[in-house]
Amino acid sequence: SIVALHLAVNPWNIPVITGETDICTGDSTFLAATAGIDVSYLWNTGDTTATTRVDSSGLYFVVTTNSFGCTASASREVIVSDIPQSTISGNTEICSSDSAHFAISGAAYYLWSTGETTETIAVNSAGIYHVTAYNSNNCYSSDTVTLIVKSIPELEITPSQSICPGKTAHLVVSDTLDVLTTFIWSNSQVDSSIEVSPSVETNYIVTATNSNQCTATASSTVSIYAAPVISISGLSSICQSETDTLIASGGVSYLWSTGATTNSIPVT
Repeated sequence: SIVALHLAVNPWNIPVITGETDICTGDSTFLAATAGIDVSYLWNTGDTTATTRVDSSGLYFVVTTNSFGCTASASREVIVSDIPQSTISGNTEICSSDSAHFAISGAAYYLWSTGETTETIAVNSAGIYHVTAYNSNNCYSSDTVTLIVKSIPELEITPSQSICPGKTAHLVVSDTLDVLTTFIWSNSQVDSSIEVSPSVETNYIVTATNSNQCTATASSTVSIYAAPVISISGLSSICQSETDTLIASGGVSYLWSTGATTNSIPVT
């Protein structure tokens, strides 16, 4: 006898998983499986929908079952990369005559709010500075610092001057911005006003420190006039009843012991 057997082959669709497989620490990705219609899903995460959300490295797989009871499975590996550490180092308070150097390390490349892409930058303007650090997996982190720029002394000083030998020059310095500024001169005096009597031309330098602990310098030069070389012509001795004239030269003005102020005087 002949027995006829009808074999029905039910459709069986292998699921396909899509979704981002490289993510950064703190992020997550959705894996989505497609396997046709009238299909149930079971992920190794426990989810029973077509999608599952994951945030850890590992191999994720899904088992699908169609309406005929046929099963199939697929898997996809997810890799979670660490984000770089991005802590900016550097002095956040400077004087206006200085620059701040901000630095960061530990990443593959950087992007500062100034547009620079180096590990270190030098800046001298007050404000907020931001950097984003990226690693080779394009994971990133950011950090921000605020730079404070303090004013330096704004000095006014006695202009350079010339004096006669043995005379005294008066030097005065002041800070137009800060009455609490202190001073020290190159001759070790610490007043804002000093008197000096140099024997040769001397440059006096003063260093000022204001209440911000910022410094500035100024200088004033004191020069020495050449002393006049005076000569007197005339007889050194005369007889009674005779007269002579003494004539002085070498100066611009004169003062005789007699009180006369001309360059010549009569003597008897």
